[in-house]
Amino acid sequence: MRQKTFFEIQKRELENCNSIVREKFLFYSEKKINQRDDEKKWSIAENIAHLVIVNDSYLSQLEKTISNLSSDENSSGLEINKSFLGRIFLRINNPNSKMRYKTPKIFIPAIQRNDNSIIEKFLQSNEKLILLAEKFSFSNLSDVKVSSPLNSLIKFNIADIYLIINYHNERHLRQAKRVFEKLEYGK
Repeated sequence: MRQKTFFEIQKRELENCNSIVREKFLFYSEKKINQRDDEKKWSIAENIAHLVIVNDSYLSQLEKTISNLSSDENSSGLEINKSFLGRIFLRINNPNSKMRYKTPKIFIPAIQRNDNSIIEKFLQSNEKLILLAEKFSFSNLSDVKVSSPLNSLIKFNIADIYLIINYHNERHLRQAKRVFEKLEYGK
């Protein structure tokens, strides 16, 4: 897939996540977004706080990377590929995967009540990722690797990071929607 097309798709996915969050959770009461439908599962707010933590950790890496790249109009036509490690992480984060894994401690939201500002933080984080995607679509990314927030020895390319973020967003927004439906409709 061409780089420009790839980043257009990633931007649409991030915009879609923002639409879901605005539609379902933005005007939900603080009490409801903090309510768990099961003691062992996260609330809507905890799912979104987790996404903010993860996305912001990648965002800081992406912002450092873009500041060191120069714009190149010819780069938008380059092919974009996933790395070997990226494919593994994508399989783990695939929203349709039944595989469950323990969340690394650095990504677990602090046990606290979240007000609705956590939703605004999520939307702002996604907006920053969308703006960066536009810049990345016109940058030569062929040799660019970014360290994972989990371990600096794990490196991803920019395409991997955007796919991981979007898969991960979808996975946790599905969880948040399930909580929403149980609280609203008892489903």
